[in-house]
Amino acid sequence: MTSGDIALLRLVNQQIAATQCKEPAEVVASLGAMQAQDYLGTLWAIGLRLPTATEAEIERAIANRTIIRT
Repeated sequence: MTSGDIALLRLVNQQIAATQCKEPAEVVASLGAMQAQDYLGTLWAIGLRLPTATEAEIERAIANRTIIRT
């Protein structure tokens, strides 16, 4: 296995290179949990893994508590 193969597998496993998720909550659930240093980092981390999502959609998931911030 080459370092390129390892990098690609890591991107796929982290759902950065490919995702099957349709909702922000699915992204978080599929990873078990996510960590971010600040609120905007949280939005970016989810949005990176769900390119069709809008900032408002992610914030709505947080407000509706389908994603829980601790």
